This record gives sequence, C-alpha cells and structure tokens, in this order.
Amino acid sequence: MLVRGKAVLLAFLAFVCFGVAPVQAGTVYITADNLEGTNLFGTLDVATGQFSQIASTDPLFLGLTTGPGGKIYGADANSGHLFTISTSGATNQYGNVTAPSTFYGLAYSRSAGNFFADNLDSMNVTLYAIAGDGNSSSLVGQIAGPNSGFFPTGNLAFGPGGNLYFNYSSDLINGTNSTLYTINPSTGALAAVGNGLGSGILSLFSDGTTLYGIDANLTSDIGVFRIDTTTGIATQVSTVTGLPGGDSFYVDAATVSTPDTGSTLALFLFAMAPLIGGSRLRRSLKPS
Repeated sequence: MLVRGKAVLLAFLAFVCFGVAPVQAGTVYITADNLEGTNLFGTLDVATGQFSQIASTDPLFLGLTTGPGGKIYGADANSGHLFTISTSGATNQYGNVTAPSTFYGLAYSRSAGNFFADNLDSMNVTLYAIAGDGNSSSLVGQIAGPNSGFFPTGNLAFGPGGNLYFNYSSDLINGTNSTLYTINPSTGALAAVGNGLGSGILSLFSDGTTLYGIDANLTSDIGVFRIDTTTGIATQVSTVTGLPGGDSFYVDAATVSTPDTGSTLALFLFAMAPLIGGSRLRRSLKPS
C-alpha cells in the first residue's frame, strides 16, 4: 500500500506539473507609437498577428528586453533612461544610466548579468554594456557608421546559440532587404548571417529557440517573421492587426517574457509539504 500510495502521489505531482506547463509559456510584449506622442504597450499573438493593448505609456520604448527578476525592461527615447515595465504597463525608472543619444535596442545577457544597448547618433551606431543594476555603462565599440544605412528600433536580441543578433539595411535609397548580423559582445564587431533577410528592417525578439522579427518601417501590412539563423532568411508567419487609429502606428520593439517556473514549482511543493508529511506520519502511526 505504501508503494502504491507513492505512485499515486508521483502521478498526481506529474499531472500538476505538466498541467501548469502551458500556463508558463512565454508572452510576447510589444511597443508601438504614432510619432505624435501616443505610445502603446501590449501583447502580440505571433501566430495570428493580433495585438492586444494593455496601456499607453509616457516613455517611448524603442528597445525591450526581459532581464533581472524576469521583469520587462525598456529603453526610453525621451529621457534616455532604462525603465521597468509591469505586465499591466506601469513604468518605473531603473538605474541612472542615460543614453548618449538614443538607445534603439536593448538586450539582457543572463550569462554576463548585464544589458547591452546600441546608441544611434546622427553618424554612428555604438554598442554599450550596462551593469545589471542599471547604474553604470561602458562603451564596447562601434557597430556601424558613419551614416551607413537604415536602422530599425528594437534591433537587438539574444537568440539561438546565445548569440546577440542585430539587423540593418545598407540600402540608403529604400531601406529594403536588410541583413541579419551577429554582434561580438566584447568588441561590437558584426558578422553577416547570409546575404539578406528578404525583408525590410525588423524589430527582433526571441524565445531562446527561434528568432523573430516585426516590420519596423511600416504602418500597414506589418509583417511578423520567423528568421532562420543559419541562412539569415526571414519568412512571414502573420500580419499585425489590432493597432488602433488605422495605419498610423509603427511597432517599436518586442520581447518574450516567461514566468519563473521554478518559483511556481517551489510554491506548489511548499504547499504540498504538510500533506506529504502528514500522510507519512499517519502511515507511521498506523497499527500493524
């Protein structure tokens, strides 16, 4: 009976753990703006392209990432500061770092414990490393320049293989057919992946397994793409719908936020401990 009881308990634990797994799936959060001071924060269904607005924000977030504590962090183009963004859209300044000009991309390295951000000025794009507490930064190196192309917002993301990805178009006439690059986080040096995405400039995000991009230079028929990180080719999977105001909003940045499954499991086991302990106690006291 004791063996059978343990089997039932383990089966129950497995049922609960697997049962909560779908709830822990990552949520894609994006920002968008209409160039007139209205800045949106919401979620995106990658498969359907449906945007669901959560809030309007005072900061204009051109870069998003998921960082320390599993929180969402954004780089504000208005103040130059980093902010935390709650899942309800509430924002709070994080640290004291200020962009030299404007941070167009933001990515957090779990292995290094710090952020990376690329700064765009009128001539160059430079990569900065920002301490995990947001209070200090250092120049890593120049990514591109001078005046070398069209650059999207939300253009940094850690993705498959732990690589730091970036894209831009060197087509100074139309800004089409941008190229995917990996960035050396120690030097800022770029290495091209393939010969072109086959799309315009894209805001990048990743769930750790797949790299995605969203058209960052369009206000209508905004494509959502899956990017092959071996060939550098982007394949459209959906078109963004649900942005308000007709064709007036640009998608600025995106990130995938995944709940902390470890803490959820820990809470569950904590709640189960008295039951398990009580069950064992009753067995030990049961007359033979």
